[in-house]
Amino acid sequence: MTDRDIEYDHFPAIIYVDSNFLVCLFYEGHELHDKALVCYFQLMNQNTVLAVSDLALDETWFKLVSCSYKKDTGRRLNPEKWRQTSFINKYLSILQKCYDFIDKYSRTEKVRLLGTDHETVKEAFELMCSIPLRPRDAFHVARMRQQDISAILTMDTDFEKVQDISVYTWNLRPT
Repeated sequence: MTDRDIEYDHFPAIIYVDSNFLVCLFYEGHELHDKALVCYFQLMNQNTVLAVSDLALDETWFKLVSCSYKKDTGRRLNPEKWRQTSFINKYLSILQKCYDFIDKYSRTEKVRLLGTDHETVKEAFELMCSIPLRPRDAFHVARMRQQDISAILTMDTDFEKVQDISVYTWNLRPT
């Protein structure tokens, strides 16, 4: 028997949550969804605080959409699809479920956000859905706005879609 087969009688007071747990928890079609639910309820019954980083959320949101897309089409997700608002809207319900959970419980002592805060998560989610930006790019813009930074040095042209951001493309020679 491995640790993966054991139901824990006692979790630590706080535990860092990797994206694979969050994906299994929120993607109801995942083969490990039921195990993730059991684990989640054990964690909550023991008052364990879930530590969730912005990077875990980034990967979770991307994987939730990727899994849903693969289920719908039988193909792997081309990241270019994130640039289409209609594409994001198609999978908004699964993203919204995850976002609502994080938003609700991070305002309590049940979820501790690492590397971010409520406002940054909300801003990143809204940017991802409205512009649209890929999750990591949305977090970059949200953090920039939070720090009152209006310029970015990058090769990524996706940031050009953000109206209040000046993009400095460092790989091009100045004219």
